[in-house]
Amino acid sequence: LELVLSRASEGELRKPRAASLAAYDLYLRGRAQLRLPRSAGTLDRASALFEQALSADPGLAQAYAALCEAWLARYELARAPESFDQGESACARALARDPEAGEVHLALGSLHLLSGRYAQAEEDFRRAEALPNAEVDAILGLARTYLSERRTAEAEKAFDRAVRLDPGYWRVHLYRGNFLLQSGRYAEAAQSYAEEIARTPEDPKAHNNLGTAYYREGDLEKATQAWKASLQLSPTSSAYANVGTSSFYLGRFSEAAAMYERAAELSPMDHRNWGNLGDAYAPAPGGAAKARVAYEKAIDLCRERLRVNPSDASAVAELAHYHASLGHAKEARQLAAEVLKMDPDNAYVHYNAALVDARLGDPDAALDEIERAVALGHQRSLLPRDPGLEPIRGRPRFQALVARPAR
Repeated sequence: LELVLSRASEGELRKPRAASLAAYDLYLRGRAQLRLPRSAGTLDRASALFEQALSADPGLAQAYAALCEAWLARYELARAPESFDQGESACARALARDPEAGEVHLALGSLHLLSGRYAQAEEDFRRAEALPNAEVDAILGLARTYLSERRTAEAEKAFDRAVRLDPGYWRVHLYRGNFLLQSGRYAEAAQSYAEEIARTPEDPKAHNNLGTAYYREGDLEKATQAWKASLQLSPTSSAYANVGTSSFYLGRFSEAAAMYERAAELSPMDHRNWGNLGDAYAPAPGGAAKARVAYEKAIDLCRERLRVNPSDASAVAELAHYHASLGHAKEARQLAAEVLKMDPDNAYVHYNAALVDARLGDPDAALDEIERAVALGHQRSLLPRDPGLEPIRGRPRFQALVARPAR
């Protein structure tokens, strides 16, 4: 007798074989916390439940996989390398206990995506996709993998598929918004983030994301309103950094530095906070010494980020900027050339290359790069306000670029 099972039936047969219902219940309660908007509190509660489940059943691979995901989410929040290492260890334990479980491959996909091992991530997410209760997260993982590999058309199809499959899930709107933001489609990104807010109105990061979309459109007023709404809900590193960036472009460098300092207090392992501090200190009278300390800290932390994921083009571009800001011409030029090959269609990469060239005294190359950045979607309205572009601001090509009507 030959039986044909549906995917749902196969999923039922592949449910975790917990030693007790209590262990499985603890695991499911932790999973519910893990699906909430990410914060230190939700991740701590989720991890505690997974640890309790493993105390009841040390062989429950799915609980180790979920613990891996919680550690990786912490790493994405704060960039602390030890969080990534803990996640890697938990994933290894999950794989050793059940190498066939879809939940294990979902966690492995996240691990491989964050570490730049994209072919392995794609394989893992495809294996997890067959699990009914992980399908949407697996599709989102595939979409993010395609995006990291610059397979933009495939990424968009996957994001759209995830939205159709579960439009009530806040995370599909978050990641689709991130994709649209990276693609330079800022108005569409704002719409996706508004959908995210509709489902998680109390999540400060959702309001922060909306502010970022407005900022990329060049609307500092709306951006600042959204960022302040985020801070009213809860102080987060990214919201403080974004308010600081608004002050930075308005020329209020001491205010910007104060905001970046708050961001660095909340996420001291994130190199971007220290790089921002260096940028804010540098133009202020007597700020050179403080800027140097901040840039040196940013370089150390950025190298740690690249240890985890050498394929992170944004981090390579930022590292080039930090070195240029300290006058390390050889290192800066080498890194800028490397990242332009890694991700030639990334506006942010070309913008950072322009900062490097401007700082190192090559105005023609800086103008070439800033023109490419604008063509790829970098906000033109902020260019006259950018202290890093001061060496090329008086050039006719720069003036013509700024005066050109937006398309």
